[in-house]
Amino acid sequence: MAPSSNAHASYHGRATEMGAGAATQDEEYGSSTVNDNSSFYSNVNEESTEDEIQAVRNEAQRDTLHIRLWRVILTATLLATAAVVTAVTYNFLEEEQVSNFETAYDQFSRTISDAAVAQQQSLQTSYFGFRDTISTYVASTDSEWPSVSIPYFRRNAEAILKQSRTEALLLMHVVEHDDRAGWENFTVHNHEPMVKEAHMLQSGNLDNLDPVAFHEFIAVPSANGNVPDIDREQYFPVWEYAPAPFTYGFMNFNLLQVPDLTRYIKPVLTLKDQVIFATVRPYKFASGTAFKPEEHEALHSKLVDSSTEHPHTFFYIAVHEHVEDPQSKVVGVLSGAVAWDASLINLLPENVRGLVAVIRNTCGQAYTYRMEGKDAIFMGDGDLHERKYDKFERVVDLALSDDPEHAKSEGHCRYSMHVYPSRDFENSYNTFTPETFAIVVMATFVFVIAVFFIYDLFVHRRNEKLVENAARSNAIVSSLFPSNIRDRLITENQGNAKTADKRISNLKNYLHGYTDKTSSDSKKPLADLFLETSILFADIAGFTAWSSVREPSQVFTFLETIFSSFDHIAKARRVFKVETVGD
Repeated sequence: MAPSSNAHASYHGRATEMGAGAATQDEEYGSSTVNDNSSFYSNVNEESTEDEIQAVRNEAQRDTLHIRLWRVILTATLLATAAVVTAVTYNFLEEEQVSNFETAYDQFSRTISDAAVAQQQSLQTSYFGFRDTISTYVASTDSEWPSVSIPYFRRNAEAILKQSRTEALLLMHVVEHDDRAGWENFTVHNHEPMVKEAHMLQSGNLDNLDPVAFHEFIAVPSANGNVPDIDREQYFPVWEYAPAPFTYGFMNFNLLQVPDLTRYIKPVLTLKDQVIFATVRPYKFASGTAFKPEEHEALHSKLVDSSTEHPHTFFYIAVHEHVEDPQSKVVGVLSGAVAWDASLINLLPENVRGLVAVIRNTCGQAYTYRMEGKDAIFMGDGDLHERKYDKFERVVDLALSDDPEHAKSEGHCRYSMHVYPSRDFENSYNTFTPETFAIVVMATFVFVIAVFFIYDLFVHRRNEKLVENAARSNAIVSSLFPSNIRDRLITENQGNAKTADKRISNLKNYLHGYTDKTSSDSKKPLADLFLETSILFADIAGFTAWSSVREPSQVFTFLETIFSSFDHIAKARRVFKVETVGD
């Protein structure tokens, strides 16, 4: 700042910028009767800097409320969309899993059904073939029933035992009352050579034969052991047996006259060409006739988790006198014992586990097995499948008979297999795919929302700084000019920004040789006409000499003190100082 001995202050208007159009008249500035036609005096800045800043902040906050409302709406929309998309994704994949489970169960239950039916058909075909072989042999040798022995019965039965996984086969001869004496005489003379032959064919020696307990009569059980049977119209004594019995105790035993088994006589004799199944019962007598208990256990040990105490079923097939005539006289009954553990193996592929098979019969029994690949694991008596899977039940008829009389006939049991899935089978098709995809989808939306909030946070902070700077700039302008002058300056500045593009366009036109004569870049002066105004001229005597020997800071402090005093007086008098100049 150059030292000056004279200072001039212009008040009540921008006198130095008005030009020739401004007129000045003397009037006392401090007067309380200010001209009502002049808006200058009424618009003198009365707010403090902090008030101006707060006003701008309040205005910004009002605008922010709308932004916050839209922010809440957008956030809620994103969250709702995330929830809907996640739910739809999860439900779609969950339904796909359920569909895969149901499709797989349908496929494998059909596999079990087809395999079980094929197995039963093969089993019955084997039995019928063996029965017909017996009838054919007797007819070809001109032998007479019942006093006949089937040579190599053990050898011929061996293939049937392996193919059908039957534990034992026995042949009972039908002995009429009049033939009883002749039959008993026949068995006395023929039982020993027949059993010895069977052992020699089976093991090559007689080490396992204990030649005791033969009954010279048709026997039945009693409290005192086996005793001669009473007079009957027919008897069904056991004669041939496979595997070879190691005693004679079961030979000549009237099996179908045992109280629990008499119910099967009628269906065997009436349904001559059908397989008759008995109830399920433990196979205890075999351990004392065909093989020792340890041999029976060894037979079951070949199966997974099997036992001799597990359910066994006995079947009965009528042997006809003439093989070509299924309705000819019944001369014998072929019977066998089958363990359900063995009957249900190899029904599924090795890698399929968790299906449940419930074996039921019309005699009111039920037994449950768990299908583990090719193995069948006995779960226990009764129907033990999980009830939640009732709707998936697949029923397989194991009777394999289309004869209506077979279904209506009483005294025997028709078997069926009921297949169900289990929780383990269903879980094998339940993966974490729905949860995984749902989490990924939700995480994606959460990430987008987080990015949105982070971006909004940065924008908010930037806007706060802009508002703060704008507030302070507004306060500075308000401190320099009255509110009406401040507003006009701001309006003018906005107008200049709007005409910037037009000026650029004019420049391009000028460069290309086009001239817009109506356009003008001249800036309209900011000037008002005041009919009454005053100019204060003040002189600081000796200022030049004084300032020449002072430090700049001292000069500045001195002038600042004087000008500030003028400013305080002007404020007290409600006078606006345009500017202070010095010569």
